[in-house]
Amino acid sequence: MSRNKLLVAVLLVVTLVAGCTPVATPMAGPATSLPAASTVPLTAMPAATAVPSLPSTAIPTSVPPDPLRITILYDNTAYDARLQEAWGFAALVEHRGHTLLFDTGGDPRVLLNNVDLLGVDLTHIEAIALSHIHGDHVDGLPGLVERGLCVPVYVLPSFPASFRNRCAGQLDPIAVEPGQELNPDVYTTGQMRDPAVRIHEQSLVIRTGRGLVIVTGCAHQGIVEVVRAAKLMFDEPVQLVLGGFHLVDSGTRQIEAVIAAFRELGVEQVAPTHCTGETAISMFADAYGDDFVPAGAGRVLVIEDEAGPAVVNGSLIAFVSDRDGNDEIYRMDADGGNQRRLTEHPADDCFPFWSPDGRYCSGFFISIAPTDKSGFVY
Repeated sequence: MSRNKLLVAVLLVVTLVAGCTPVATPMAGPATSLPAASTVPLTAMPAATAVPSLPSTAIPTSVPPDPLRITILYDNTAYDARLQEAWGFAALVEHRGHTLLFDTGGDPRVLLNNVDLLGVDLTHIEAIALSHIHGDHVDGLPGLVERGLCVPVYVLPSFPASFRNRCAGQLDPIAVEPGQELNPDVYTTGQMRDPAVRIHEQSLVIRTGRGLVIVTGCAHQGIVEVVRAAKLMFDEPVQLVLGGFHLVDSGTRQIEAVIAAFRELGVEQVAPTHCTGETAISMFADAYGDDFVPAGAGRVLVIEDEAGPAVVNGSLIAFVSDRDGNDEIYRMDADGGNQRRLTEHPADDCFPFWSPDGRYCSGFFISIAPTDKSGFVY
């Protein structure tokens, strides 16, 4: 939302909220008074449940459709205690109705075990992207071949010709180009090289309504260089950097320099894991506070793509989404079902409220015209 919209919205709320009487359908059940919803756009949770980032007293709920959802399937630490730990990395990326697997870990048995425990349907995977040739990122492929997966595999031009043997004729290796779109709004940096040890690697750059989400395998060429490359591709804010930062052998001063560079580049949130190292992970946690996201196998991160946070009251949730072309207000049950659009207006409708007594499911909202920025409270 633009600064003009926000100023209009705030002025309208301050001026009119005291005298507004909402007109809406009464909500069944007792009223529940909750604190204001958190505006933190990224939500992290165990695989079984997706919830908006709200105060602990809020009722858990599924997020509205079309968020970016990243599930870490394979890592040397386990966020979900049911899953196996093993050195390596793999993450499932679901975005814009499409699914891509980024890396496969180093052991097909561990990968498939975790996939099964998390209830991941491999048939939904439309493509695989491999960050680099190291075994802890590609050796899980035989397990996917065993399960009959037959999809394109986006690899680096530097991958050896013998790599095709691992694909057993089922998977189709495709050499990527810089900035190539692999799935809708999911891009690759293309082949980047570590000048010291000459390890080639690619990372994912995902565009969301909240900003860029960058997913790395090991970032051998330097995690700061990956972020810079992403910002050269898209002049947009960086919402999250997730994956291996390859700082396991770095000293305190080097790590501090990376954190400072992240701040300078405007990185909002971090989820370091795999080869980042315990020292670096701890330092990022201290530096980022609430914007540090613990990672590990079984962690599910959901970045909502709608224009505003959800507002919870009792068993119903009001939220703003631009899924129909502009910001509109919707409501849904606490389990994510029975979703219904409450507004239909060419202007942006935002900032839903519940009535003071909690009895009304739509409350009142602000409508801001896109041309003259005039606003109305309903």
